[in-house]
Amino acid sequence: MAIATMATPLPISFFPFLLLIPAICFSICHANSNLLCIQSEREALLKFKNHLIDPSNRLSSWVEGGDCCKWIGVACHNSTGHVHQLHVAAPLSPYEQAALGGKINPSLLELKHLTYKSRNFSSLTYLNLSGALFQGAIPHNLGNLSKLQYLDLGGNDLKSKILQWVSGLSSLQYLDLSGADLHKATDWVQVTFKLPSLLELHLSECGLDNDPSPTSLNSTKSLVVLDLSWNRFSSVPKSIFSLHGLVSIDLSHNSLEGSIPDYFGNISFLEVLDLSGNHLNSSIPNSLYSLNRLQFLCLNDTQLQGTISSAIGNLSSVTHLYLSENQLNGQIPLSIGELSSLKLFDVSKNQLNGQIPLSIGQLSSLELFDVSENQLNGQIPLSIGELSSLKLFDVSENQLNGTFPLSIGELSSLEYLGFGYNLLEGVVLETHFSNLMRLTTLAASHNRLRFEPSSSWIPPFQCERIDLGHWHLGPKFAQWLKFQKKLSYLDISYAGILDFKPIHRPIAKNIPNFTISKFINLSNNSFSGSLFELLCNSSIMMEVLYIDKNLISGDIPGCWSHCQDLKILNLGSNKLTGKIPPSLGHINLSVLNLRNNSMFGELPSTLQNSTGLIMLGLSENYFNGNIPAWFGEKLSTLVVLSLRSNNFGGHIPHKICDLQILQNMDLAHYNISGVIPKCFNNLSAMATSPQQAKPIKKFMGQCHKSSETNSIGRSTDKLKLRAMAIATMTTPLPISLFPFLLLIPALCFSICHANSNLLCIQSEREALLKFKNHLIDPSNRLSSWVEGGDCCKWIGVICHNSTGYVNQLHLAAPLSQPDFDAPLAEWEAYVRSKLRGKINPSLLELKHLSSLDLSNNDFSSIHIPKIFGLLESLTYLNLSDALFQGAIPHNLGNLSKLQYLDLGGNDLKSKSLQWVSGLSSLQYLDLSGADLHKATDWVQVTFKLPSLLELHLSECGLDNDPSPTSLNSTKSLVVLDLSWNRFSSVPKSIFSLHGLVSIDLSHNSLEGSIPDYFGNISFLEVLDLSGNHLNSSIPNSLYSLNRLQFLCLNDTQLQGTISSAIGNLSSVTHLYLSENQLNGQIPLSIGELSSLKLFDVSKNQLNGQIPLSIGQLSSLELFDVSENQLNGQIPLSIGELSSLKLFDVSENQLNGTFPLSFGRLESLETLDCGYNLLEGVVSETHFSDLTRLTTLAASHNRLRFEPNSSWIPPFQCERIELGHWHLGPKFPQWLKFQKKLSYLDISYAGISDVMPTWFLNLPTQFEYLNLSSNQLTGEISYLNVTDIVDLRSNRFIGPLPRVFSTLTILYMSNNSFSGSLSQLICDPSSGKLMGVLYIDKNLISGDIPDCWNHWQRLDILNLGSNNLTGKIPPSLGHINLSMLILRNNTMFGELPSTLQNSTNLIMLDLSENHFSGSVPAWIGDKLSNLVILSLRSNNFDGHIPQKICDLQSLQNLDLAHNNISGVIPKCFNNLSAMATTNKIFNFVFSKYVVDDSFFFKALLALKGREDEYGSTLGLVTSMDLSANSLTGEIPKEIGSLVGLLSLNFSGNLLTGNIPESIGNMELMESLDLSMNRLNGKIPPSFSNLNFLNHFNVSYNNLTGQIPTSTQLQSFDNLSYVGNHLCGPPLTKSCTSKGIPTDIANNGSSSEGSKVNSLYVSIALGFVMGFWGLVAPLFFIRSWRIAYYRKLDHVYGKMYVFWATMGM
Repeated sequence: MAIATMATPLPISFFPFLLLIPAICFSICHANSNLLCIQSEREALLKFKNHLIDPSNRLSSWVEGGDCCKWIGVACHNSTGHVHQLHVAAPLSPYEQAALGGKINPSLLELKHLTYKSRNFSSLTYLNLSGALFQGAIPHNLGNLSKLQYLDLGGNDLKSKILQWVSGLSSLQYLDLSGADLHKATDWVQVTFKLPSLLELHLSECGLDNDPSPTSLNSTKSLVVLDLSWNRFSSVPKSIFSLHGLVSIDLSHNSLEGSIPDYFGNISFLEVLDLSGNHLNSSIPNSLYSLNRLQFLCLNDTQLQGTISSAIGNLSSVTHLYLSENQLNGQIPLSIGELSSLKLFDVSKNQLNGQIPLSIGQLSSLELFDVSENQLNGQIPLSIGELSSLKLFDVSENQLNGTFPLSIGELSSLEYLGFGYNLLEGVVLETHFSNLMRLTTLAASHNRLRFEPSSSWIPPFQCERIDLGHWHLGPKFAQWLKFQKKLSYLDISYAGILDFKPIHRPIAKNIPNFTISKFINLSNNSFSGSLFELLCNSSIMMEVLYIDKNLISGDIPGCWSHCQDLKILNLGSNKLTGKIPPSLGHINLSVLNLRNNSMFGELPSTLQNSTGLIMLGLSENYFNGNIPAWFGEKLSTLVVLSLRSNNFGGHIPHKICDLQILQNMDLAHYNISGVIPKCFNNLSAMATSPQQAKPIKKFMGQCHKSSETNSIGRSTDKLKLRAMAIATMTTPLPISLFPFLLLIPALCFSICHANSNLLCIQSEREALLKFKNHLIDPSNRLSSWVEGGDCCKWIGVICHNSTGYVNQLHLAAPLSQPDFDAPLAEWEAYVRSKLRGKINPSLLELKHLSSLDLSNNDFSSIHIPKIFGLLESLTYLNLSDALFQGAIPHNLGNLSKLQYLDLGGNDLKSKSLQWVSGLSSLQYLDLSGADLHKATDWVQVTFKLPSLLELHLSECGLDNDPSPTSLNSTKSLVVLDLSWNRFSSVPKSIFSLHGLVSIDLSHNSLEGSIPDYFGNISFLEVLDLSGNHLNSSIPNSLYSLNRLQFLCLNDTQLQGTISSAIGNLSSVTHLYLSENQLNGQIPLSIGELSSLKLFDVSKNQLNGQIPLSIGQLSSLELFDVSENQLNGQIPLSIGELSSLKLFDVSENQLNGTFPLSFGRLESLETLDCGYNLLEGVVSETHFSDLTRLTTLAASHNRLRFEPNSSWIPPFQCERIELGHWHLGPKFPQWLKFQKKLSYLDISYAGISDVMPTWFLNLPTQFEYLNLSSNQLTGEISYLNVTDIVDLRSNRFIGPLPRVFSTLTILYMSNNSFSGSLSQLICDPSSGKLMGVLYIDKNLISGDIPDCWNHWQRLDILNLGSNNLTGKIPPSLGHINLSMLILRNNTMFGELPSTLQNSTNLIMLDLSENHFSGSVPAWIGDKLSNLVILSLRSNNFDGHIPQKICDLQSLQNLDLAHNNISGVIPKCFNNLSAMATTNKIFNFVFSKYVVDDSFFFKALLALKGREDEYGSTLGLVTSMDLSANSLTGEIPKEIGSLVGLLSLNFSGNLLTGNIPESIGNMELMESLDLSMNRLNGKIPPSFSNLNFLNHFNVSYNNLTGQIPTSTQLQSFDNLSYVGNHLCGPPLTKSCTSKGIPTDIANNGSSSEGSKVNSLYVSIALGFVMGFWGLVAPLFFIRSWRIAYYRKLDHVYGKMYVFWATMGM
């Protein structure tokens, strides 16, 4: 009884009736334990039983001689022993097995005292015949049962033309005639409404229509429950309103029209009112709001209009309020919060707007809240967290925005959470789900939410359904799903997950076993291979199978006999060949789609058995023969028939006209002849207007009075309907097909479950155990393989369903290879997961083994066992990436049944492939990585295999095509992979394979132009020629391949332009043309490629503008035109690309502003426009919808970005590069909201601020941080960066910061850091991984600490320009640096001998210190890699060691400003790097540093000044020995150093002539020989020095005429002063003998007088100097000590200063 389920107290008048209904579940034996039933009544009961059919043997206790009072269903009177109750109603479950059948025997008349039973008599008070399937007229003599109080005849197939017989039931309190045909019983009101004791009246679905009662009626006052639902009333029967005591009224699902009568407001006791499923088409009357006792109000689906009045708050007692599926508008009133008793609130499927009122938080009893499918906006109120009893919360399909409220996490009773299809955004945290332990359904797809919990997070709930499509869950696969043990429905589509990459493998390899799944949809992927493994190895339960739009190839296997449940099969748009197998016609499909394949042959006659076919799509194949007449005879349910584009012939059969419900028929494009049948007018479905399916009212739009759980179930079903496969169909399907579409179980598989009822064969168990015993299993994967166990339940073992034989063995390593930078633990787990050891021959005992997979294991010590060639039943053998070695055993060719063979990724070889010719069934062959360079028969063998579909011979050492001119090639081959071989030309034999769909010739040595033959392969969809040397333009023939989807010509040295004919590639989705020499413009026709997803033309020489037409590429996901010469503005049409994920225009010459349309790219993840000429102001609007942005790379532009200080970016970036933007002067506050940032470059950003503490304390850990070239100040105590830090050129102060232990590069140059090095250098964790350390140009002081032993990876060290003192510590020589710079400090002492261990040193700069001692000979002996050696401005003495000449790589030698003496070594001509004019690199770099972009910088003293050289350092060669005490002549061997650009020997004591050979140094730019004692002439060969721009030979004893040349005459007099030279540029002229004229005219006497005057001056100066300066020093001791201490240090520097000033 419906009223019995109400949670509200019933009126007191109802209680006597309820007391008459004893419990259905009772035990007769307890009630009658001391009684024996009457003999005559026992016999009567046995006769009654004998005429019944009892399938479940429920009445087994009814036996001869037994005490009938103890029989099941029999109750006797406690005192008399008479049978007075008989309960034999069928239990509710399992109903079908327990229901009694047969006939009713009259022996029941013997039970004179029967008062309570299910079948008949005068003393009866209770008669229940409901749901017993009785038929016919109701016997009128039931009206004689005057004592009857309860009569239920509902749920039968009964009828009655009159109800006058009911009037005799004067004691009747409950009457149910539901389902009886009473449409002729016009007296139903007069009779039933006058029964004096009637409490409940149920006349549901009785065919009653308008009220036949008279105007006035003396109605009963007792009736409280009235059910007239599912009848035909067009107006509310007026007689109802005379029943003032009614508590419950149900008029649902009639045809009521007009407004809701105000009379209802007068029924003051009304607690239940159901008017759902009518056509009232009015607003809710105010009279209803006055019913303050109303508990249950259902107005679902009544076409209500208008608003919900705030007077709804008057319904103070209401617990259930259903207003769904109407046309209500306006807002949900605030007064809803006054309904304190409300448990269920459903206003779904209306037109309500406004916000969800905050007052719902006051509804403490609320269990169900459903406002889905409205137009609500605003945020979900935080007050939702107050609803502690809430079980269902559904706000889906509205326009709600804002964030996902944290208060949802407080709803501990919540079972169903639905807020999908809204505009919610932001980050969802684990806290949002903290208390949702009862959650079973999470339906929240189509929002802009991001959820990336910790990888260790374990959800508190166990969901059965999770729908998070269009959330951002990636890039890693959601690990928390592994804990969802009850999950049966999962949607995480469009979730930004990048973990799984499609590969070209057969379907059986890539897809889990789906044999327990009922619904499988794999459409629109790139699965390849055959269907065999999925369909033919075990029975399956599938009812719906979609594998259309893939790359499946081969014949459809003929193993459909075990697919009897299959109803929908879609294999369209694949590469299937062959005929339709006959067994496919035995499974009675509803939908069969094989369109767009390459199938052929006649249609099998077995298809006529598929009498349930609704849709048959066979178009675009090669089927032939006549159209079968049995289409019309047998397939009478066809709605859609498409045979388009085949080779059918003959006439159209007249039987087609019998297809009465056919709506769509397509027989176009083939060879049908004859006339069009006149009988087409019989196709009645085409002859009538389309009719909408009538709603099934019995199951939709109902209110649930019995249980709130039903409401939850209804909403869950509603969401299931949304995911039905019918959404993918192009033709409407009939309602009868819907049950198949609702069966969507989880796509889960367990081998154990697949074989749960089998016991494996003893011999095979023992064989497997032997096999296991020879394996090494580090991860214990085979722990289930134990003695005595059922091997059919062992991991990796699959047995045949009927025989129990082992027929599949899947032991591939379960873990895929981790990423390169994955944690060590992940790599260790991957290695442990691999099986190792040996293969035991016991596998031969598995006679029925058809599939063997040992891929991705580690058998590196063994060859492929020959026993594999003896497994004759094998159809599938996968040994890929198992590290087998040696020759491929030829007996594998004996496996004639083998269809799949994968030996790729091993270290194998074979001199011939003749063994392959025996594999006549082979469809897939992969020998990639095997050495086949001697197998010249590879073409003849593989191209002739009759069934081969895929051939992979990548990286096999194959060279030019050895095949004969003509070859009878297979027609089946569709995929050919010959990548990474040695072909210099395209093998001609390829062009005989006209059915090829995919060709991969990448990374060979192909030369010349791209052959036009490719244009003839009309089915071609994939072409990869990347990594070759084609050196040609793109041929026009390629542009004609209108099926081409994937074209990769990367790095092929392409030239010329991209033709506008590229617009003909209408199917292309991926277009790779990067790393070539293409020029010209990107053609406008690129906008015609409507399917294009990826466009990459980076690293070319393209110019012009980005075409506006790219805005038409609606499917585009990746656009990369970086590293070209494009100019102009970024087109505004970029904002139309709603699917765009990556946009890279970096390193071009684009100008203009940063387009606002970027802000509309809501799918964008990577934006890179760096290194262009963009300018202007960037605003917050530019980023408004970039919620998925993870990379923002836009450095080196002229952009300014100064957002509001309170701005919160919509994105969570991992990488931000805004170097050279103007972001200052304040530090960017918005960075504090970037919680995932790992790479940040804001260098040269005009920031003049104190480093904020919040930035140093960010929870994110940086990998790269670049703050260089700003004006940042303050101290830094710790750098939380794992890889690279650049703080150069700021104003940081204080001690050096502590660093993270994994830091590899640290730049802190040009700041004001102070203190010592000890804290940084001597911390054992600091330098373990450090490779580059720059702390130059700071205020660091003290000694360099001697604790460098743990800095073993340090390669580059720059401590220059600080205040360091002391000696070089010995430990610094033990770390083998490439660069050591200690210049411009105050260090002293001799060089430690340990430095000779630094054999990798390329640059050693110790200049401007106080180092002393001799220049060590081991510099030349040990440091053979030196390119730059600078010991300038120290106190070195002694001779230049001869070993210096062994430095073959030395390009810059600076020993100037020391105390070095001796001669210049003649062996300097051995310095070969100075003797060559060809420089290999522009820069000098370290081969030991990971970052190849790193190059050395050095300060070099050239041309009289000191400059820094970096990117051109490798081109500079110099030698500077100036300001020493070198003697002797300049060796002529110096002239062989023709690569020298600068030579400085000034300020020494060199004598003799200038060598003529110096004139051979034609690249010389700077030559300084001044302030020596050189004599003779300037060699005439100096006129060859055409690049000289700095020249000085002053203050020598040179004589004669200056040679004539363009360069020598361009210098001023100072370059020649202090000599006896003449001729231009000097004013002194020369005689014909080259002598200065003044010398020739004055002769020797004049010169002698000058010399005498000089001697006098010198003597006078000496006397004055001695007495004025020297003498006081002699007498005053303190002056003398101080003077001589400084003399040595000052003398050298003053001497050089005077020389450079041009003395």
